[in-house]
Amino acid sequence: MGGLQDAVVGQVQRGLWKASVPIAADQETKGLTREAALKTAKQRQGAELVAEVARNGSLSYDVFNLSAESSRRLATGADLKTAMVDSDAVKRLEGGADLRESFFVAADGTVGVSQEPRQFKATLFDRAQRTFDFEDNPVYRKVVDKVFDSSKPDNGIPKLTVSQIEQMRQHLKPGDALLNGNNGSFIHGIVYVGQDADLQAQLERKWNLPAGSLHDQGIIIHALASDHPAVINGVTLPEAGTGVVLDTLESFVQRHPRDLMVAMSPTRMTDADRRAVVAAAKAEIGKPYDYVFDPTDESRMYCTKLVEHSLESVANAPRIDRQLFPLASIPGTNKGVLPQEMVMNDGLLMSPDMQIAWASPYVEKLQPFHKYEDIAAKYQAHDPTIMRTMPGVASMAGRRIEELRQASRLTEAEMVKPAS
Repeated sequence: MGGLQDAVVGQVQRGLWKASVPIAADQETKGLTREAALKTAKQRQGAELVAEVARNGSLSYDVFNLSAESSRRLATGADLKTAMVDSDAVKRLEGGADLRESFFVAADGTVGVSQEPRQFKATLFDRAQRTFDFEDNPVYRKVVDKVFDSSKPDNGIPKLTVSQIEQMRQHLKPGDALLNGNNGSFIHGIVYVGQDADLQAQLERKWNLPAGSLHDQGIIIHALASDHPAVINGVTLPEAGTGVVLDTLESFVQRHPRDLMVAMSPTRMTDADRRAVVAAAKAEIGKPYDYVFDPTDESRMYCTKLVEHSLESVANAPRIDRQLFPLASIPGTNKGVLPQEMVMNDGLLMSPDMQIAWASPYVEKLQPFHKYEDIAAKYQAHDPTIMRTMPGVASMAGRRIEELRQASRLTEAEMVKPAS
């Protein structure tokens, strides 16, 4: 225990400089439930760190007492806003256990926002957005809204139809991830629920529909930055809203046409695990959209972060590789400025613990497919940018694009089968 004394487990931001937060590891309690861990942290003197880990096929919580100096820095809830966990240091304290999330509890008992582990070191943008509160900055929000509301030129690829969505649903299970895009984009992620009487009734009430109106549609949960109603054949489809929302797959693809969709299914999960993934997604409904795309902050969600968060709610979670993505990219390249660690469809698609359950037709004609071909080639050539920013994604790209090609061709073959 003595070797762990004063181990640094995080930073408190003061402007753009970092102040270390040491931990006094002579007081630690392991193997608790979340409720017991919170009770322990609040009852102790000073500030605490709580870590959720997966051990022996189950999740548990460990509590570490912070030093007196750290407790002064994290005295109240206001101090927690700029506190960042050093997940690598916490993993070392946990002896290599699978760290899922961690959070500080201030000396006054205020519970901080859960922070998921980082894959990369915090960047300048990470520190700046916490220091200057980009999330609530109206100028920054206006820029992000403009990006999401902008439309790209139509690429001529047929959009997915409701009948194709119905075909896809025959291949889906609750807890699957639906990765999709349109006109060259591939950035939206969805948690598939399927049939759920309670959620169906909630959505029917929200949309002022007669009871049972949505019984043939697939319930989904996703995070939207913007949304709008649509009129299809004289029928108005209401919007789902923004932030983490309930929706149906059929309504979504009509309000927001898609030409690309890939269903990814976790390979190591039991039926109970899948129910837990759906429950985790349900628990996020109502959270606001995360406009700074911080994968560690669980108080807000963007679409692919919601998918990752839901999948990682069980011990048998798939491994998902994140990327250093430049928020201001140079067109036609993998380079840019202001890199930010992000959960993206690339990492979900390339997870070694997920398999393709269905892919839309004509995938080989779409820009994202060609992007993955390029990534695979650059990985083989040991391109330094690719190796630094997306090593896990790149290592799987060659194999996964062949699987994607086969799944897409299978869907195309299903489309031309004569009706029985």
